[in-house]
Amino acid sequence: MSSTGRLSHNKRAAGSIIGGVFILLILLSGLTFYTLNVNVTKDFTETLQEMQQLDFERNKENVEFAGVSTTGGNKLNMTVRNTGSHQTHIIWLIVVDETVTPITQECHQLDIYVEPAETVSNLPQEDITIPEGEGRVIQLVTELGNTFSHTYPTSEEEDRDGYDFVDSNTSDADNSIDKGTHSLFSGQQYGPDGIVDTLTEGDTGGNIEDDVDSNTSDADGSADKGTETSFANAQGISLDSNCMNIRETNTGGSGGSEWLDCDAFDSTYSEWTEVGSSPYLATQDYPSSYVSSISASTREGWFDFPNTFLTGTLSVNLTIYSNNDDGVGDDRADVYVDYTGTGSGSLVGSVAQHANWQYDTINLGSHTVSEVNNLRVYLEYTKTGGGHDVRIDNVRIGVRSSADYEIDFEYQWTTTACSSDNEEVCIYVAAHTGTENLDVSYWGGSSWANLGSITSTGWTNLTALGLSSPTYTIQLVGTTESSDEYQDDWDIDLITLHTWNASNYELDLEIQWTSVDYDEGNEWLCIYGGTMGSEDILVDVWNGTAWINVFIDLSSGWNSVEVSSYLVSSSLTIRFRGGTETSDATKDSWEIDATFLHVWT
Repeated sequence: MSSTGRLSHNKRAAGSIIGGVFILLILLSGLTFYTLNVNVTKDFTETLQEMQQLDFERNKENVEFAGVSTTGGNKLNMTVRNTGSHQTHIIWLIVVDETVTPITQECHQLDIYVEPAETVSNLPQEDITIPEGEGRVIQLVTELGNTFSHTYPTSEEEDRDGYDFVDSNTSDADNSIDKGTHSLFSGQQYGPDGIVDTLTEGDTGGNIEDDVDSNTSDADGSADKGTETSFANAQGISLDSNCMNIRETNTGGSGGSEWLDCDAFDSTYSEWTEVGSSPYLATQDYPSSYVSSISASTREGWFDFPNTFLTGTLSVNLTIYSNNDDGVGDDRADVYVDYTGTGSGSLVGSVAQHANWQYDTINLGSHTVSEVNNLRVYLEYTKTGGGHDVRIDNVRIGVRSSADYEIDFEYQWTTTACSSDNEEVCIYVAAHTGTENLDVSYWGGSSWANLGSITSTGWTNLTALGLSSPTYTIQLVGTTESSDEYQDDWDIDLITLHTWNASNYELDLEIQWTSVDYDEGNEWLCIYGGTMGSEDILVDVWNGTAWINVFIDLSSGWNSVEVSSYLVSSSLTIRFRGGTETSDATKDSWEIDATFLHVWT
């Protein structure tokens, strides 16, 4: 059977809805695909850019091995230079031994940053031994993934075996201060390569450093105030970290104060209710920690306190944070105090006769430091009414010092250079405890005249007014000399009288080897000079007790001299010295490209 005709209205409507939904799904699917494609493309682009940037930075890295050698103990020593245009972070050192089967390698983690054009010497810091006569492949790996390799030894390194570059410029064999400066000491530690250390004369200006002679003068007829230790440590011509300490002393008067909260509970009496943690009364923190009682004649104690930092005769009061839950005023806590740490204590007052929480204060009068440090308290509940809960939350003692700290010391020179163009009293304070300054004065014959004040650590340089005779006396006195509640002290490394005239340029710079192979048949000091100043530059060797000259003047290029008679231990010290050391009004400089010891048999 068949039938013909048109779809009904309802069927046509349903078909239209289905079609619309289908089209909407197609559109949403397309939009989703588009969005996903855009996000993927964006992520890909960002990743690609990051990889390109990494490749860009990696391509700018270049590390060259400026020198590879072994020390007398066959320890690896390298100098590397960043010849790229990007900072290099070296994170691994790999030493490969290809002479054995299977090939072995050592990996050593590094953390070395090398700026462009920077050279780093004496790598690595840890000891890596390469047996004499053996070779290794040495690789440096950077954080960006570059690997730079060097085969040791090369023919050049074999030829230069036994070349030991200078290690340090911090030696002080003769205990005299350096004169002049280095521009780049590491320039001497490799090469010659055109990277130089320029030695430049310093202006000593006819300097005279006259250290203080005496601490026993008494120009004003008054006794010293304070304590002084190791006066000899304030003498000398250079800083040495050995200090004289001067400290204020307590001369009496009003002073500072402090609160000492309860810090211990020994449970000798433990008859009250205890809440929280011992010592219960350390802080005002009710209801966390406190003690309470409702039973007549019960005791709680002993409670102790920290030692005081104050000195002198001390005024003391006792404050107790407490309350009584009825507030009638009949029940109370009686307070007993012992000042010896061994006695039974005596009644000093009562607290907690009020409903509200508050501090009750009991004046304990004047006491010694020992009595304050041994002071302890116990509490006893006294019941006179219906019996109500007495609570104690915090017990503390207030301490006020009657100290007045003062300082007054005299120091004297007896053979000064009193006719120089420039004259200064120079005092170096290495450390200061406190906030008070020191006034510096000089004795004018009948009274003290102020030169200035020491207000900080380090050097204080004051014009030496009144310096007209070989004997010169100064005074150090605190700037607060009445009602000074706080004790200051000063560590003084040097007290010197610095006098000088016109400019005088000098050079005196030491350098040193610390681990030299000193038992070879041939031992030579080799110095490669660059541009030389017009003044001669001398080189001396330290023989253990004195300087011995080995070069009367360095020239540009190679300078070599045999030093076997001085190289008798693993350490060797030389110095560079100007040829004109008096009345030299011209500042000279000299370029040193490389300095090493060449030792071989």
